[in-house]
Amino acid sequence: MTEFGEWCAEQGMPISYHHHMAAPIETEEELDLLMKHSGEGLPLLFDAGHMAFAGGEVLRVVDRLDRSKESFLDAVIRGAFTVPGDGSLDFEAIVKRLASYGYEGWFVVEAEQDPIKNPPWKWRRSDTRNCFE
Repeated sequence: MTEFGEWCAEQGMPISYHHHMAAPIETEEELDLLMKHSGEGLPLLFDAGHMAFAGGEVLRVVDRLDRSKESFLDAVIRGAFTVPGDGSLDFEAIVKRLASYGYEGWFVVEAEQDPIKNPPWKWRRSDTRNCFE
């Protein structure tokens, strides 16, 4: 994976690895192994929500840069993920920890919800309307 990441960067298209539930790298231990065995050519796109859902210690994972038996998709449909601020993640602590390391990269907010229960068009902000049309 490191070689692929380095090749992509050489082509002008750098990539990052995004760990995810129901994927080969989802737990804190698996993520630690991936990062231990990959070089700088494979940076991490850390996902606090997925790490918390996998039972990992979010801030401990940032420092090192009872899950149900249902599938990840089942959990999304049941409402395991929500909009930032409505859930259990302490975004202020996460952002402050990243800032304490001098992090100046991207911070992506991913809101996976059941689109039938929470239609994206219903929740869009009126001042962003032109972005969707």
